[in-house]
Amino acid sequence: MGAVTLRIVFHFVNTEDGPAATLDSPDQGANGLPVTSVTRNGSALRVEMKALGAMFEGKISEDRTKIEGQFSQAGNDFPLVLTRVPDGK
Repeated sequence: MGAVTLRIVFHFVNTEDGPAATLDSPDQGANGLPVTSVTRNGSALRVEMKALGAMFEGKISEDRTKIEGQFSQAGNDFPLVLTRVPDGK
């Protein structure tokens, strides 16, 4: 965010109703923030967090180890690369 680097952690799960997620911002001490919706269309992924006024749109890599895209909040766009981390890390 500007000159400050903040880590963002999405916890994605597949449910009977489709994909769902929560968001952590460890550098801000925030955990389990609500994700309003997760939409996947092929390799395109869209994650909305209405309570935060934020959205992430990205493309899932072929090997499914990362998602590259843009994080948008309060009218600002930031490049964001999500990297898969094994559970418990």
